[in-house]
This record gives sequence, structure tokens and C-alpha cells, in this order.
Amino acid sequence: MTKLDVKKVFICGGTGFLGYYSAKEFLRQGVQVGVMALPGEVTLDQGWWPKEIDVKLGYLFNFRKMKNQLTEEEKAQIELAKREEYYKALEKENNRNKYISKLGKTIKDEKVLNEIADLYANGDFATAIDKQNEYLAKYHGELEKTIKAELL
Repeated sequence: MTKLDVKKVFICGGTGFLGYYSAKEFLRQGVQVGVMALPGEVTLDQGWWPKEIDVKLGYLFNFRKMKNQLTEEEKAQIELAKREEYYKALEKENNRNKYISKLGKTIKDEKVLNEIADLYANGDFATAIDKQNEYLAKYHGELEKTIKAELL
């Protein structure tokens, strides 16, 4: 197995056959290992379980029960991740609104405007510029036809 560039891993089902040997391999590579086991499923106090592995007893699909078993540091990390995700979404929405404000002066089709603003907000600038140029070319072509029709 090649050396991994990770500092921590958490294995759900880590006390099972694959989880146990995976945890031991991560330990061998110097990675901090945590595992989850169902309460009452495994007896870990018989001396065979590596002491370096942090075991959490809990239910993977019942977050309320599992949340009560987290340390204060783990709870703080979860809250920090939630806040970071919230601020990223807020920043993306603010950027999207800025693009709508700027593009709204030249793009009158609301559906196209929203699509292009989303592309810009997601960082897909090349596609956004292509869509914008495509729209403007079509709009100018229609405008030219209208002006010719009115003049003739």
C-alpha cells in the first residue's frame, strides 16, 4: 500500500474484518484513526484491540444519538464546517446578484440572465462568456432585422 498524505481517518464499521485491518494499516502509516462501532456489537476490552484507535460507539444513521457521543472539539469542528459552508453559499449568492445587476443592463431574457449569472458565480467564466456572446449576437441580429423592417 502506498503512503497516504492524510493525518486523520474515521472508519464507519471499523471494528469489522475490513475496518480492523484498514485501521491497522492506517496506524502503520502514522495516521490518527477513529472508528465507529455499534454499541454492544463488539467487545473491545479483551486486549486484542489496538489502544491507539479511538472507538466511538454509535449509530451511523441516527445522528442525534451519535451527536451526543462527540467530544466538544468534534462538535466545534462540525459547527465551523457548517459556518464555512454557509458563508461560501452566501458569498456565491452575493456574487450571483452582482452579476445579475451588471448583466441585466444588456441581457433582457431573464432565463438567460440567470443561467449566465449562475455560470459566473460558479467560476465557469469561459462558458459564461460564450453564452453571453451567443445571446448578444442573437439579440443584435434580431435588433438589426427589426430596424431594417421598420426602415423599409
